[in-house]
Amino acid sequence: MLTRPRGRGAAVAPGVPASGYEIHHGRTVRLGGAPLLLRDDGGEDGCAAGAVLGTSWHGLLEDDRYRGALLRWVARRRSLSFEPAGVSFAAVREARLDRLGDLVADHLDTAALARLIEVGAPSLPPVSLTLGRADHGTAPPARLIDVTVGPPPPAGPAAAGVAPPVGGTSRAAREVAP
Repeated sequence: MLTRPRGRGAAVAPGVPASGYEIHHGRTVRLGGAPLLLRDDGGEDGCAAGAVLGTSWHGLLEDDRYRGALLRWVARRRSLSFEPAGVSFAAVREARLDRLGDLVADHLDTAALARLIEVGAPSLPPVSLTLGRADHGTAPPARLIDVTVGPPPPAGPAAAGVAPPVGGTSRAAREVAP
């Protein structure tokens, strides 16, 4: 369930407008403490018990008024003074997203990104590696390393004279002294 609740602070920031969003299933029940928020629909949300606060409202601290009131409450509990700087969360987020967009435009191949989005990533050729021993009448037998990049070659007598698949196959084999 996704909802966009609105309301006002209760235990911590009484009367201060609050908003956020909820993503959850089921119902939450407070078993003690005091409600943190009073919903505009008449319900209660969250819990305040001493210095412990909890709520299911995501984005609650993006609300400049509520965040400022909450931080003043925290400061008072610690016998400190606090006044919000008056910086808008939304304005800071917008500036950071603009900066991120500028960095992407300046430093990434956006045409290649668009192709990836439209058609997906190119498929990579399979890679196989064979390790074994070859006995060519040598004493001791040599170790054989066979690396294949690309589709595996056809097997069996029918494979004779068959051209590699489109895209080609690169094979490298070498003998290594034991």
